[in-house]
Amino acid sequence: MLALNSINPEIALLLLERGADPNALTQATHSYLNASYRQDFKGESALDLVREKLKVLRGYKGDAGSPVMPTLPDGIDTYLERFEVGTYQHWVISDHIQSKRKGLRREQRQFKKDLSKAMDSTGKAEKLEAIQEIIATLEKIERTMLDKGAKRFEELHPDHRQTPGGDTYNTTFSFLQRVGTAPIVEKEQYKYDFGFQQANDLTTARRDAYIKL
Repeated sequence: MLALNSINPEIALLLLERGADPNALTQATHSYLNASYRQDFKGESALDLVREKLKVLRGYKGDAGSPVMPTLPDGIDTYLERFEVGTYQHWVISDHIQSKRKGLRREQRQFKKDLSKAMDSTGKAEKLEAIQEIIATLEKIERTMLDKGAKRFEELHPDHRQTPGGDTYNTTFSFLQRVGTAPIVEKEQYKYDFGFQQANDLTTARRDAYIKL
């Protein structure tokens, strides 16, 4: 999986030739499979990851504009006001918001670096050529994986419900940032969904009872 997410994905071909599992899963997907309470996640196999990269790279026609300044989700400043100070919900969400703010500082530092690169208009032809080379490599990886029995996540785990538009910890975006083709991401609305590990068939009433407890 690290090889597939590197800017030199041809390393994955060497690993496949030496017996690497063509049906490897992302780390986040492994966590999802072990957390039955999660119902808002879309799992990814290695094949899903390769096809997602190909889809975006094939659609790249050139730099569309400068990187977008990362910001906090809408409503994050007032979301905490819904919960009473001292409650479990207030404590959990306070911690989550704090981690969001720390993450934003890291993203903004990276943004400044990306913006500096975007200001340089040279090398676009070379970038397009490099992207075509990556596409060719990924296509070869896809063919090799299929020959070795690679399948999509939903084929590997048909019993795990896929949520359309569900959350994915997809590393494709960071990969595309490194090759300079990351798409513009629309700003999200902040929300927090409470879940409890090992709590199967979690209903709204049961979730509220756990929170109260």
